[in-house]
Amino acid sequence: MITLQAPFDAPTSISYWPNPIHGDAELVANEVNDSISMNGVRRAHIVVQSVRELDYTFRSVGQGKLIEITDFINTFQAEDIRLTDYNGQDWKVQFAEPEQESELLSRANEAGYEYGDLNVRFTGAKV
Repeated sequence: MITLQAPFDAPTSISYWPNPIHGDAELVANEVNDSISMNGVRRAHIVVQSVRELDYTFRSVGQGKLIEITDFINTFQAEDIRLTDYNGQDWKVQFAEPEQESELLSRANEAGYEYGDLNVRFTGAKV
């Protein structure tokens, strides 16, 4: 289960989401800087980025949960959110593409589907 608490500093809203399928995808964009010294020694420096993207895919989410997720996204799309993943790790995140995700959820709800699939991407760092 994934727990979202918003806003980050003083949570007033908590939302529980089901576990994503096949875990999650933690997208890392590290940089590798190559340099050659004057005496010909080659060095590689890896710069680890603290900001990461979390990509979650949920399958067969019920209509009630889709409505709850839509409301949560619309309410807190520009806020920092505390995300606790199923491994118990805390993250300070924001929705990566809130308008697009919110639009997809709204279309699914308006179509009257009982169940829907959902892909949500967060951008943030571990706390």
